[in-house]
This record gives sequence, C-alpha cells and structure tokens, in this order.
Amino acid sequence: MGLKDQQLALKWVQDNIHLFGGDKSQVTIIGQSAGGASVSFHLLSPKSSGLFRAAIARSGSALSAFGYQQNAILNAYGIANEIFPNFGNKSSQELLIALQSATAQQIDNTADKYNVFGPVVEPVHEGAFLSSPFHELAQRPPANNVPVLTGITSEEAIGKAADLNAVRHSANVYDFHPENMVDSCMNVDESKRKEAGVKIHASYTQGKLADDLAAMIRYDSDGRYAKPVIKYAQLQSQFTPVYFYMFSYHGKRGNNNVFVEGAGRVGHAEDNLYMYMDPEDPSFTSQLPPADIRAAKQYSTLAMNFIKFLNPTPSKDPLFQGLTVPTVTPQKVSYLNIDANLQILTGPREPAYSSWVEIYKQYARAPFVCF
Repeated sequence: MGLKDQQLALKWVQDNIHLFGGDKSQVTIIGQSAGGASVSFHLLSPKSSGLFRAAIARSGSALSAFGYQQNAILNAYGIANEIFPNFGNKSSQELLIALQSATAQQIDNTADKYNVFGPVVEPVHEGAFLSSPFHELAQRPPANNVPVLTGITSEEAIGKAADLNAVRHSANVYDFHPENMVDSCMNVDESKRKEAGVKIHASYTQGKLADDLAAMIRYDSDGRYAKPVIKYAQLQSQFTPVYFYMFSYHGKRGNNNVFVEGAGRVGHAEDNLYMYMDPEDPSFTSQLPPADIRAAKQYSTLAMNFIKFLNPTPSKDPLFQGLTVPTVTPQKVSYLNIDANLQILTGPREPAYSSWVEIYKQYARAPFVCF
C-alpha cells in the first residue's frame, strides 16, 4: 500500500502546494478499496498528524482484512525461497540481504503467490507508522481528529457472480467446512472455530450456501468490505463527525449486467464510474439516461460538499431531494442511500451485520487487528 510513501507525498503537499496556488490547510484525502483503507490508516497514525483536514474512505477501512499483512515473516521467507530456491531458513539478517539483492521484477513475479505488500503492526521505533493492533487504535481518539465521509456499494462482491461455478465451489467448501468462514484475524480459539463458523453460516442461510448463491455473495460482500467499514464508522463516531452513504444506483454507466436474485446490483469500484464522471461533459450526457447523470451529480456533489464544507449536505438542496445526511453514532448508523430515489436509512447490511457483532463478542479474542 505504500503508507509511508503516501505520507511523504502529503508532507510534500504541505511544503509546496502554495507554489501551485493551493492552500495547505484545505487538504482532504480520498481513497477507494485499498485506498479507503489507506485513508483510515492515516487517520490513526500520529505520523500523519496535521497533514489533512478531512478524509473520504470509500469501500475500505483500517479494519479490512485485505489491508493487513498477517504473516509478514513467513511471506518474506517465502518470497526469498521463490527467488533463491536454496535459501531455506537462514537468519533474518541474511534474509534482508537476499531480498535487497533481488530485482524489483523478481519480487513482483511472486505477487500472485504472496500478497505481501500490506500494512503491519510495527515494533515501536522512530519511523513506525502504526505500532498497535488496528482495531484497538480505532477504539481510541484518532491521531487525526477530522471529519470523515465513508461508505460502501450495495453489493461489493456481486462481481464474483460473473463466474457462478467458482461461487458455488466456495459455497460448497463453506457448507462442509464452516470454520473456513472465520477469518484468522478474528483470533478465535481453534477449539471454537467451527462453532463460530456455524453461526456465521446461519447468519446468511438456514440451508446450504450452494443452494443460495445470493447468500454466498452477501457473505463475501460483508466479510471483505462492508462490516469493517461500518464498524470503523461506529468506533470513530465517538470522537469525530462521521457521515455514511451506500451507493445503490444501478445504471448504464456502471456497465455491470451481473444479476443474482436476492443480492444487490452495484459492485466493488463500480461507483468510481459515477464519482469521477463529468456530468456536464456532452460525451457522457449524450450517451447516458438522465437517471445516470443525476446519480453522478449527486455522488460527486456529495464528495465536493464534504471537501469544501466538511459536511456532505450543508444545506437543503433539490439535488438531494431536500435531505440532509445525519452523522453516525456508535448506536445508530444512519446513511444516505443513493439510488434512483434518495433515502435516509439506518442499519446498513442488517441483520447480518448485527450477527457479526455478536459473533465477535462471543468468539474473537483481543487483541485482534481487523473486523
């Protein structure tokens, strides 16, 4: 993820943005997926203090399992042995020398097997980015106490339905081995792992996941994306204004025709096509229905309002049907549902999310890193 590189870039902005007519006191950081996780890591890191005044974290948070390298040492040795087949289990000093001698291409060639470049909990030292478990940090006042806009799409994992055979295969595995539904970062006692997995399984279906692929997709959406974003919003709302949205609008611009009855329609990163579209550009407007253009205006204006005013709906606006987005509280996650008709709703991804919370309370052992 390059968190320290990002931090250096933010410091450069502070030192130089005035040369480009910018104002260093008006910086907002924004990211999606791993970028969303990166944004919330900067919120937690004292080393990023004072580098921005607001944050937008989309479809990712510091509690996302994909944003944590759980086996850094094992992965480092694995990479060394991929590049140098006879490396074995030499000392960590020899490991460092070996990896430093490898080319960037050699290391990149191992990426499919070793998803290594994720954040870690570092030992305490001068250059450490974060030195405590991320879930523990998210329960404390953030190092950067600034307003946050965060959210998800209506079905982050719907893209997997493009290969229903693969979805069905995973579902069969979980039906016979529900313990595999328990992420290792939950730190569940091995003797309780299957019991916890059975409860997760029951949160999505009373039958078999292989017979209910929509339930399987909802599990993937929640486990990988939605629940860590929602939990992060709840925890940080104790200390700073947090606004939440769900992008549910399914239109032509999304270019996603995957459909499974019982699952949402808008997948991971599909909302980028609306966020970064110029709704005034004729090359877009001439090809899209009015509802797509309206959704793009709503979504991009939501972000721009937040960047300018630290509030996504600072005043009643016909574009938002006169609605104002309330802040999240630890007890109540209110959110703007962006669809053909806008709504203020509560409880995203319920009832499954509440089931996850109870399962964590019963089985997860602190300290755990993600949620």
